[in-house]
Amino acid sequence: MRRLVIAMMIPLAASRPSSPDQTITAPASLPTDDDPSQRQWTDWKAFTSAVLDATNTYREQYQAANLAWNSTLSDYAARYLDSSGKATKRDGETSGGADGETRGGEEEEEDGDRDGCKPEHSGGPYGENLAIGYGSARESVEAWGDEGQEYTQGQGFTEKTGHFTQLVWKDTTDVGCARRLCGSRQGWYLYRRGVHL
Repeated sequence: MRRLVIAMMIPLAASRPSSPDQTITAPASLPTDDDPSQRQWTDWKAFTSAVLDATNTYREQYQAANLAWNSTLSDYAARYLDSSGKATKRDGETSGGADGETRGGEEEEEDGDRDGCKPEHSGGPYGENLAIGYGSARESVEAWGDEGQEYTQGQGFTEKTGHFTQLVWKDTTDVGCARRLCGSRQGWYLYRRGVHL
């Protein structure tokens, strides 16, 4: 099985990739409390539905089977987010601390990142996608799907289409993700993993 992880972060400012082989796109707008799409970040059921629905929409276009939600992968994603702060797993639940805060440390890191919300691939055993700065979980997945416009069948991995190929990989069977509120950045970081055969 092959696994896929997705992480999404919504910071107030654009963030530069942590390595030269990582492409991250960040649109200018952020969700507000009166934005209905904000519910996709704050309500666990709406969040998982948005990720699955958007993912499966793209998969259907490429004759790939729909994915199932995998709680083990979701927990793995949450633990990864916990390594730099606290992950929000389900409605009102946080992991990684008793204080209930979902914000990391106040100290600024070397690269200027605050709150431990720096988008970095985990280097773990599963495929993964990261996204930053989208107004909803669905928009994050759609950004990866839109990379398909640059994809040519059989071209293999490229930076311009890597998220897309992870999204529609036919051997993928399950997906799990977690998201994280990024404290003073007032945004969310979502991490997605998927199972591939």
